[in-house]
Amino acid sequence: MARVMVVDDEKGVRITLGLFLENCGHHVVTAQDVNTACTLLEREAFDVVISDVLLPGVTGVELLKRVKAVDSNVQVVMMTGQPSAETASEIVRCDAFDYLLKPISKAKVIETVARAATMKCLLDEKRDLEEQNRRHREDLAQLVAERTRGLAESEERFRAITSAARDAIFMVDGDCRIQLWNPAAETILGYTAEEAIGKNAKQFFPELCEIEGPGECLRSKDSDTGNAGLTFEVTAERKDASTCPMELSVSRVHFQDSSHAVVIGRDITERRKATAAMVLAKEKAEAADRAKSEFLADMSHEIRTPMNAIIGMAELALDTSLTQEQRECLDTVMSSAEALLGLINELLDFSKIEAGKLELESSPFNLHTLIEDTARALAVRAQLKGLVRSSAMSALTYRRA
Repeated sequence: MARVMVVDDEKGVRITLGLFLENCGHHVVTAQDVNTACTLLEREAFDVVISDVLLPGVTGVELLKRVKAVDSNVQVVMMTGQPSAETASEIVRCDAFDYLLKPISKAKVIETVARAATMKCLLDEKRDLEEQNRRHREDLAQLVAERTRGLAESEERFRAITSAARDAIFMVDGDCRIQLWNPAAETILGYTAEEAIGKNAKQFFPELCEIEGPGECLRSKDSDTGNAGLTFEVTAERKDASTCPMELSVSRVHFQDSSHAVVIGRDITERRKATAAMVLAKEKAEAADRAKSEFLADMSHEIRTPMNAIIGMAELALDTSLTQEQRECLDTVMSSAEALLGLINELLDFSKIEAGKLELESSPFNLHTLIEDTARALAVRAQLKGLVRSSAMSALTYRRA
């Protein structure tokens, strides 16, 4: 039910209208003048105000204006026993809900208040909806502003990254046309962003071709697979007509409802030079190893020939009549020559050592004889220096050897 205020300087009218409305379930408050009515408006809210036009001190029209100033949705019904065209016109201009003539019937009062209360309810709902819409618009505007700011910041970060990158970064659409071209690409290829954007990527990378199907990325002519995450090498053509080898890494991204390819290109000229230098150095090292092995083989062969002659002549001399001292000297020559020949043969196995194919042999030997032969070879030099050469080995060691 509605909250109604009845304003009239006649007490009987206030009581009668109050009873009519309270019997219909409305909450009714009465006032005898405009000042009292304004005081009540400050303390509580009303849905409908029924006021006489003629009031002591201030007219009901002034009250109508004050009510509308407090809450424009409050419906004001004006009453008068002395109607005039001028008064009616002013009441309409001040947005009164209705204009009733005294005496007013009970049914007319109840029906008018019911319509006014319904209008107040509708206007309040409208105001609430407008307020909700206003808040929604503000929230939406704030969200759009935040999203826009976020996108702007994200774009700024992306541009900062692409601008600071030392590798060329560019993006192509499904028609292989360049949509993005960073400063490094300008430096490497010589084309500015204005010159490159909108051009076909094959103009700068002739070895690239489009794969079938719209929205797909790029691939190399030498590649049989799709290129999401593909890395390959191509030859790029610079603006000055020179060329440079580049390594391209291609990835697929979805942008503006279509597939694009983001390409990161790196100039590999220096890397190829370094690789070529490493290959050349390796070939030189292998050639030097081969030359060393050939030199050792040749020298070993040249030394073996006179050594065979020395061994042969020593064997012939041993077959002749010799004194004991001469025989011992020739035996020393023989053992030393055979040791040197063995060393020469080992030099021939140097290539096997480098190839990791050297095989160790296990064979029996006489330790006493080995030590005596070694010491005998050093006897002459020791004697020239006034040294006494001697060797000894325990019987146990001799038996074990």
